[in-house]
Amino acid sequence: MIFKNDLYDIGFALSIIRNTISEKNNSIIVSKIISVLESEKTDDNQIRKAISSIEGINNELWNFAFHNNVYVVHQLVKNISLYSLLIKVMKDLESQLLNEEYEKAYDLLDCFHCLPTIIADNNLIIPKSFWNTNVRIYREKWDSNF
Repeated sequence: MIFKNDLYDIGFALSIIRNTISEKNNSIIVSKIISVLESEKTDDNQIRKAISSIEGINNELWNFAFHNNVYVVHQLVKNISLYSLLIKVMKDLESQLLNEEYEKAYDLLDCFHCLPTIIADNNLIIPKSFWNTNVRIYREKWDSNF
């Protein structure tokens, strides 16, 4: 399980991946994030620790992951539906990256990279406007059922 602060780290990681879509370690990074989302463990900086544990990662690009934050407020993300959604998106992204479907992966990230931050900023709720504003284009282009 993750804390609200981990959502910001996920959002930042997704932005980096979007900007370096064909980078070889991206699928590994996504896999590590999925592992954290699926874990029952609760700890500070889980996303950062997972990313920084990857051998051969570009330290300059992923600099934020090598600096753990100290938090005085901890808000645990308890909504199982949020985990299910984030894991689904991340698994689709991982598959697209592994299959070198970079245009599709970029489009998926283009609409979902901001979702973790939106969730964190909206008291762990996804506003209904997110789906029409952000996901509509991906649905029209790639998967109407997404």
